[in-house]
Amino acid sequence: MKDRQEDHSSSAASVKIVINPATMESIAKTELLYHKGDPPLTATVTVLVCIPFTQLVDDLKPLFKGAPEDAYIVATDKTVFYAKGGGQPADVGTMNTDSAAGAVFQVRGVMRAPSGAVLHLGTFEGAGGPFQVGHAVQQQVDAETRNLHSRIHDGGHIVSLAIRRLAPTIGEVTDLKAQHYPDSSWVEFKGLIDGKHKAEIEAAANAVVEQDLPITVCWWSKDELVERCLAVPDTLHIPQGELARAVDIEGAGAYACGGTHMRTTGEVGRITVRKISRQKGISKVSYCLA
Repeated sequence: MKDRQEDHSSSAASVKIVINPATMESIAKTELLYHKGDPPLTATVTVLVCIPFTQLVDDLKPLFKGAPEDAYIVATDKTVFYAKGGGQPADVGTMNTDSAAGAVFQVRGVMRAPSGAVLHLGTFEGAGGPFQVGHAVQQQVDAETRNLHSRIHDGGHIVSLAIRRLAPTIGEVTDLKAQHYPDSSWVEFKGLIDGKHKAEIEAAANAVVEQDLPITVCWWSKDELVERCLAVPDTLHIPQGELARAVDIEGAGAYACGGTHMRTTGEVGRITVRKISRQKGISKVSYCLA
């Protein structure tokens, strides 16, 4: 389950030098280090773009609604920062130079441009900024925030798996979309799920947690994805010859997914099903973590 901003593609273009940073012309598709099976929280990367947000092309400004006036946009050849998409919020953290008096860039938002470039929104602290194009900087993702987002995301997959396991009781449904935010987490289905099944779904979800099943990131062809995954979005486009990213909860089921994940279901922690709402043939199951 995902939204259209999520990317499952395995391709990575070679890095190019930016000709027009305001329009992002000639910038390569950013290498997504967070797509690795055990994603790093730190990396040394090269700055390709560093401009005030006000200089960003108008077509891209809506990606960052409510950006502060002193914000900057930084794009790099690769990134450890998860870009908002797939129902999962973006990472936060810092970028800084090696110099003792170097700039510290507080990353407050991360989005992907249509070109595939990952844009980091934030502000500079101290007197060292902004970054120079071509210079190396250290990226550092806030580990606590990443961990929370990953737990919530996997919690959504586990709730969906629980609902599928209970199909003989609650009826067959079709996965539609999901949101995995700390203040609003839910999974949505085509089909009606009666509210009386709330406790049953919660118990089935926590049974998966207690099994402590391995969670594995996989790269599969479109045919493998359709064969192995419980749900493949109709909007998912995989270029010819490329592989798609999936997350496999071993022994329970797999989903096409570009998000970040825990190593096992046990690391997710206890799941609470808050409520089940129904409207126009759609059921939304809201959940949270204990």
